[in-house]
Amino acid sequence: MDNTLNEIKQQWQLLQDKLESQSIVNDKLIRRIINSNARSINRHALLVTVMAALAIPYCIWLLLWLRISLAFTIVTAVFLLAAVCYNIYTHRRVQPAQLAQSSLAEVTCRVARMKMLYARWLRFSIPFIICWFAWFAYEIMTLAGMSHDERTGILVGGVVGGVIGAALGIYTYRRTQHLASEILDQVRDCQAPTP
Repeated sequence: MDNTLNEIKQQWQLLQDKLESQSIVNDKLIRRIINSNARSINRHALLVTVMAALAIPYCIWLLLWLRISLAFTIVTAVFLLAAVCYNIYTHRRVQPAQLAQSSLAEVTCRVARMKMLYARWLRFSIPFIICWFAWFAYEIMTLAGMSHDERTGILVGGVVGGVIGAALGIYTYRRTQHLASEILDQVRDCQAPTP
């Protein structure tokens, strides 16, 4: 009887060890996926932030060169600066090193917060950009000393730039939201009880 009981205890311990090692492997795999997606999200965000930061002095120079009003130039620069700051703020808690040290519940909260902040920026920026472009068209149409062809060229260039910018913005938004959703799905799958 003692042999059978000892044998059952050993088998039970072996089973627990296997389950624990499987759990460790699962955790490492999930952490690797989270880290990879977080690196990709943040690398792309850094690129967007650098481009927006470089656009600030260029836009100021270009708008002043075109003799656009100082108020419009300031609003444009402030919007770009706000975009840079908001992007930094949005990504400050989803750095790979921070996520690696966080519990899966914290990872979920941080990534869900980032997704929510992206959605908030979109709700603000789309109406702002529509108003900004209407103001830009008004500024161009009321400039003195500019021919009709020059005005048309600048407006067409603005529309083309706006379409390209909108396409890049939509791509960036959807890509980031998709990668964030993958992280959340991985965490959810890991935390789901096994049958």
